Amino acid sequence: MSSFNVGVLGIGNIGEVCFANAKKYPIVNVPCCAGRDRTRSIAKAHRHSITRSYANADELLADADIDIVLNLTVPQARGPLTSAALRAGEHVYTKKPLRITFDEGGDIVEEANECEQTLRGMRA
Repeated sequence: MSSFNVGVLGIGNIGEVCFANAKKYPIVNVPCCAGRDRTRSIAKAHRHSITRSYANADELLADADIDIVLNLTVPQARGPLTSAALRAGEHVYTKKPLRITFDEGGDIVEEANECEQTLRGMRA
């Protein structure tokens, strides 16, 4: 199996666990991370030997080297950032809850399906 690159959104406490766990799997590379606080993002990247740190999600989503976005942001930010990643054509893995309400979660699933259909059409 070939390796893949994970861009991590959210650099809080759960990020520590994810960064440490990613190192256990040779197929998982974490080349970049982004957080709301540029200084903390740089420090987190340095602590975990991550080569690029970004001050916001837009910068991370513009990184062409990413295969999947790991969204570890707080629940209030998770939905909008998941949507932004989907619209950027990225695969997204997010922690729970997907959104604040069941209906909002359904909206994300619907958006993911629409993005998948669009991408399939572009590849055909």
